[in-house]
Amino acid sequence: MRVVILAGMAMGVLIALLDPTMAQQQQPPSTPPFGLPSLGGSLPAPPPPPPQVQVPLQPPAPPAAAPQPPTQPRQQQPGQAAPGQPGRTAPGQQQPPTAAPGAQPPPSAAPRQGQPPAQPPAQAAPRAPAAPPTPQTPPPAQAAPTQPRTTTPAPATPAAPAPASPPPQTAAPAPPAPRVAPPIVLPPAPSTADTQPPQQRATPGSPGPLAVAPAEMAQCTGANTPTAFTACGRVIDNRRVPRDVLVMAYLNRAAIRLLRNEVDPAIRDLSDALRIDPRSVDALMRRAQAYTRRSDFDRAVADLTTALGLVTDTVPVLRERALVHAQRGDLSSALADIDAGLVRNPQDALLYLQRAGLHAQRSQPDLALADLEQSIRFDRTNPVAFSSRAALRLQQGDRERALVDLDEVIRLAPRDLQALIVRGRLHQDAGRTEQALADYSAALLIDGNNVELYTARAAIYWAQGDARRTVADLNEVLRRNARNGEAFAVRGLAQGRLGNAERAIADLTQAITLNVRTIEVFLARAAAYERRNQRQQAIADFRAVQGVDANNQTAIDGLRRLGQT
Repeated sequence: MRVVILAGMAMGVLIALLDPTMAQQQQPPSTPPFGLPSLGGSLPAPPPPPPQVQVPLQPPAPPAAAPQPPTQPRQQQPGQAAPGQPGRTAPGQQQPPTAAPGAQPPPSAAPRQGQPPAQPPAQAAPRAPAAPPTPQTPPPAQAAPTQPRTTTPAPATPAAPAPASPPPQTAAPAPPAPRVAPPIVLPPAPSTADTQPPQQRATPGSPGPLAVAPAEMAQCTGANTPTAFTACGRVIDNRRVPRDVLVMAYLNRAAIRLLRNEVDPAIRDLSDALRIDPRSVDALMRRAQAYTRRSDFDRAVADLTTALGLVTDTVPVLRERALVHAQRGDLSSALADIDAGLVRNPQDALLYLQRAGLHAQRSQPDLALADLEQSIRFDRTNPVAFSSRAALRLQQGDRERALVDLDEVIRLAPRDLQALIVRGRLHQDAGRTEQALADYSAALLIDGNNVELYTARAAIYWAQGDARRTVADLNEVLRRNARNGEAFAVRGLAQGRLGNAERAIADLTQAITLNVRTIEVFLARAAAYERRNQRQQAIADFRAVQGVDANNQTAIDGLRRLGQT
């Protein structure tokens, strides 16, 4: 029997990640039935100091921090040309001087006064949902006995040399609006019933396992392989086997079918097993899970109620029935089953974890935290309990204690992507950039196509003045989204720091085409033009800046160097 305990969404999403952005490459998450908050969802963070790259990955801001204001309104766009006009300024503002004959005007628009320096790309906007999402019913737990999963970290994608940007278009479409990513859902807590094949464990209410597996069952396992499926079918079709062996063959073939999402055939196999052995608790519980998969909750509850009368240890069955009650929205019955289970076993960590989720779903965070404390007290090896408590503590603004829980999650599950991302954010917000870099790099070994992770790491490199690594990470961002104007802007600034004037011009021009029109971008491009001795283009950019800020000293000094007074 499998009890699905997920760190989900209920009392507000803390980091609406992972999106592809943060979780796209994972297996499709199940929606939590009990609504434990996930490590997902962010509140706006305070604006970063220029020229630091804005990071789209932020946990909730501390209570005293003010939310980040929206993008500053444009005060003037002197470089935007109207049809048939050399240039147009906002009403009441001064027309920028016309460039000298032969000068190439800047693309489509000039910088905006007072706008902060170009920030790195934000592939997915920081998530701060106005209201907590409503928990949805997850698919029931997989009925198949599963093998321990081993995954090999994907090697980090090597940074390619910065490609030359395409020339700017005269009328480029506006960049797409930032996407809001779906919330991260933590993986289910495994249960012992799911990790043991039926033929290797006793079935409550039916004869115990055979001392030696029969030869007919050598290949009929619960593994989702053609060999196992065929072997189980051969045992079933032959039928010249003991009754217990035949029941095991039906159970294993049903497990494979559930793994393949063949729910109705699995129910037929389990029903055949029950006709042979009506007291098979395994078959009853697995069929209840299959019924739950197709939202036939009444039949699922009926099977589990029958199973309760066949076992002496009722806690696993009560745990499973509470799950079904919660999935159909009957929280009172779910709580009643969990409470009954705790009467029989007051030290069952999974029951406390389940009840914590129900309390979270009912907006009772203090009761949820108390149950999580009990769950961790009786089982300190389940990372889901620690990650759930970290999420609740983040919701309450207790970042330091949440960080302690995340350390424990990563100790128990070193490849937990969400925990690495959130811990990296917390380190970054606290100014511990080296720890943040380590967490982001570890997360990229797990999800090497995550644009937001590359963006977040580029933010740190840029703030540290490491232009070369900034370029490398933004190369990966732009390889996956060639219309990210902010990525072009920051990469252009970094190329300028590295002395690559030609690449800087190409990137900055593309950024302006993609509507990133800041004073810093125009000044950087003017400086790159000047280094390449393209005087007229440099003069045009400096004058465009002066059209917005007549007293900009950098533009005044640049024009003076170029003989313009």
